Amino acid sequence: MGRYRPTVHEHTHMVSAGHALAAQTGYAVLEGGGNAVDAAVASAMTLGVVQSDLVNIAGVAPIMVRQPTGEVTTISGVGRFPRAADIDLLIREHGGHVPQGVLRNVVPAAPDAYITALE
Repeated sequence: MGRYRPTVHEHTHMVSAGHALAAQTGYAVLEGGGNAVDAAVASAMTLGVVQSDLVNIAGVAPIMVRQPTGEVTTISGVGRFPRAADIDLLIREHGGHVPQGVLRNVVPAAPDAYITALE
């Protein structure tokens, strides 16, 4: 049996999300005077709570924003290796490959992407 996904019809705003609570969160932000980016970030953060098996605050968050002028801004939203990561170490001790374990981890990207979008 499929999940219940309520359809809500309004006249001033529109939000679409993979979970009803995330859509409601975005809508509440718009009703409170926020803009589309504010609503999208709030919805995405909500998804990290209500669908943590699919969306993770420590994961990736690629973002595209189309301004009313038509200009498109992109935020990669992909984690980076820490500044202390040493390419020479990887070449010398791991044959130029990124090994399994802690050296494979990246800095969580979603918080940075959300903050960058909000700026």
